[in-house]
Amino acid sequence: MIEYSEVTRHPFKSQERMTWYRINSFLMDVGQIGADLKLGKSDLVHIGGTATFYHAYNAFGPKVVSHFRGTHDMDVICFNPGAMQRLLDVLKTDPDSQVSGYTVSYSHLPDKKKFNVVLKNSRVPGLANAIPIDYYETKTDRIDFNNRVISRDRIVLDPPQTLELRTLNPYKTRGLVSVASLRDSFVIKMDVMDFSRLGLRSKDKLDALTYLAICDQTGYGFCNLLEAVKQTSSRDSWLRKFNALEELFKNPQEEYALLGQDNPLLPKQETLTKATEAIQKVKRS
Repeated sequence: MIEYSEVTRHPFKSQERMTWYRINSFLMDVGQIGADLKLGKSDLVHIGGTATFYHAYNAFGPKVVSHFRGTHDMDVICFNPGAMQRLLDVLKTDPDSQVSGYTVSYSHLPDKKKFNVVLKNSRVPGLANAIPIDYYETKTDRIDFNNRVISRDRIVLDPPQTLELRTLNPYKTRGLVSVASLRDSFVIKMDVMDFSRLGLRSKDKLDALTYLAICDQTGYGFCNLLEAVKQTSSRDSWLRKFNALEELFKNPQEEYALLGQDNPLLPKQETLTKATEAIQKVKRS
């Protein structure tokens, strides 16, 4: 289950850019070292905010870095025990890495532990001094996550997906980037409504809009995301989720004010209108 503190946080505020760029740099290091260690696609699977970022990067390219809402943490699923420790041990001994060390603590939730990755130059004003990682790891083929059973070959509906993300250097990628599929990532994002008294939080609304923009950019039907939510949720649950999305898509002014009207990660009005109609159609089916 989601921990209570995770669904009662303060409303999202657009992240200071230098802090986000530093976290993005850490994500680059994770991808590069993961590839160097020859980790597999089910060894470190991104879910949550970093999965949203990577799917947006896959759709829009490197310009997403400067337009993404930012994230202060990571959520990772692992079916290779010790993979994250091995990766961080390499980073903390690399003079070119920004990692100076890390600590590990355990949650009351099964299969979950938390890493706190301490960064170099942590006393520089305005820069993140650490990155928390919610880390789900198992020695078996099963992880209990938010009332779902996740396996190596099936996160929710699909196996993990590896993305080959090009950087501004045409000969270089971001390394090993393994994520829950687009529809699985959306299902997990919408799962917050099964635990939160607040419904969709500010950052969840931004991400829902981003998923819609990704679908519009790539030609992947938004109905596929809706059908995935419907297939994997109880009737009461998916109706609440659809109603929240419909309300958001009809009135997203606050979210557009947060990220800016011209942000490519926010869908156009025509796309919002079509998505609202798609929600209504799926609700009737």
